[in-house]
Amino acid sequence: MPWVNSTQMLVPFQYANTVMPKCPPSQTAKISWIYGYQSEICRDNVKYNLNGNIIYPIGRYVVLYDISLHSQKLFTGHQREITALAIHPVIHNTLLLFN
Repeated sequence: MPWVNSTQMLVPFQYANTVMPKCPPSQTAKISWIYGYQSEICRDNVKYNLNGNIIYPIGRYVVLYDISLHSQKLFTGHQREITALAIHPVIHNTLLLFN
């Protein structure tokens, strides 16, 4: 593998003589806003709740978009992509999610 020896040149110049830590960083990334909508593998899963907020899945997250406040609440409990979403016909503040 001739590229193995050339990867040492990929270190930025200011870090050339610095020992880089091997442990993960202490900070974690946090999602602040989700853009887009997944419509290729799932259909008819954009819903309105009784407050007029828009609810839709994107990947493994569910977005509750408040139109009047232009804000999002993100539900992040799923480990796999959500492919179906429904609002309970009797208890209108209950979501049914499916993988």
